[in-house]
Amino acid sequence: MLKSPQIVDFRALAVLEERRESRGVAEVADEHISFAGGMVGRGEAGSWFNGARGVGMSGPVSREEVRGFIHYLESAGIEPRIDLCPFVDATLIEAVKVERFSLHNFEAVFFRPLVAGERVESPFSAPPGLRIVTVDPNNDAEVEDFARTALQGFLPDHTDPPESFVRSSMRVARHPRTVALRAMIGDECVGAGAMEIDGELAALFGVSVRRPHRGKGVQLAMLAWRLKEAARRGATVATIGSRPGVATERNAQRMGFAMAYNKVTLVRPGPGLAPNVE
Repeated sequence: MLKSPQIVDFRALAVLEERRESRGVAEVADEHISFAGGMVGRGEAGSWFNGARGVGMSGPVSREEVRGFIHYLESAGIEPRIDLCPFVDATLIEAVKVERFSLHNFEAVFFRPLVAGERVESPFSAPPGLRIVTVDPNNDAEVEDFARTALQGFLPDHTDPPESFVRSSMRVARHPRTVALRAMIGDECVGAGAMEIDGELAALFGVSVRRPHRGKGVQLAMLAWRLKEAARRGATVATIGSRPGVATERNAQRMGFAMAYNKVTLVRPGPGLAPNVE
């Protein structure tokens, strides 16, 4: 994948990352179907895993296949949603264009080589007493605390997540390739995050810091911890996805990540169709 310090095969990296995400989401979604070399997840209206991922990178995609994925979601009252990376087959781009999909948002995928034993430190001091601890997947209280903390970053303030969202986040924490962690100050969980170790690839995701503790270096401390742990477990490259212009993007660059590729999310709105919670 990484041919030299200067030359990177970004398509090969995208294949690894997009297939990893597709497989992992399929294994924790309420239900899913295969589609165009990837998957379509489906669950309660608004669920984060609703939509198509990892698709279009293994050959041509017909309009009939795209119509099938649309029907799978619309029949459950869910707005069709699809993530596309720059390396998808042109036939998929044409099919979603004909089916009246529109641009919803962008996501940048960053990467960073990992070296076993490398000293990885946050450029800023962590809050006094901050501890990063892994979640025991067999400890229900720890898993639920992780899930509720992780979801706080994706919901409006003072909003409790739906219980179905909590259950799906708990499935993520218990997934065999997931390393879930909590940032603790005393007995309080102030932040949560996770990574998936998939062979040589470590994908970092799902970081959230509770509002009173934001802007204090908690996210960077969790990022540094995961990079060291991923290298210790044998990963040689890390990835992280971010919306443009947010703290995750800035922190990734501070920790040595570089841009690999951008991908777009397309949606097909319709009357009565529920979009995903952002």
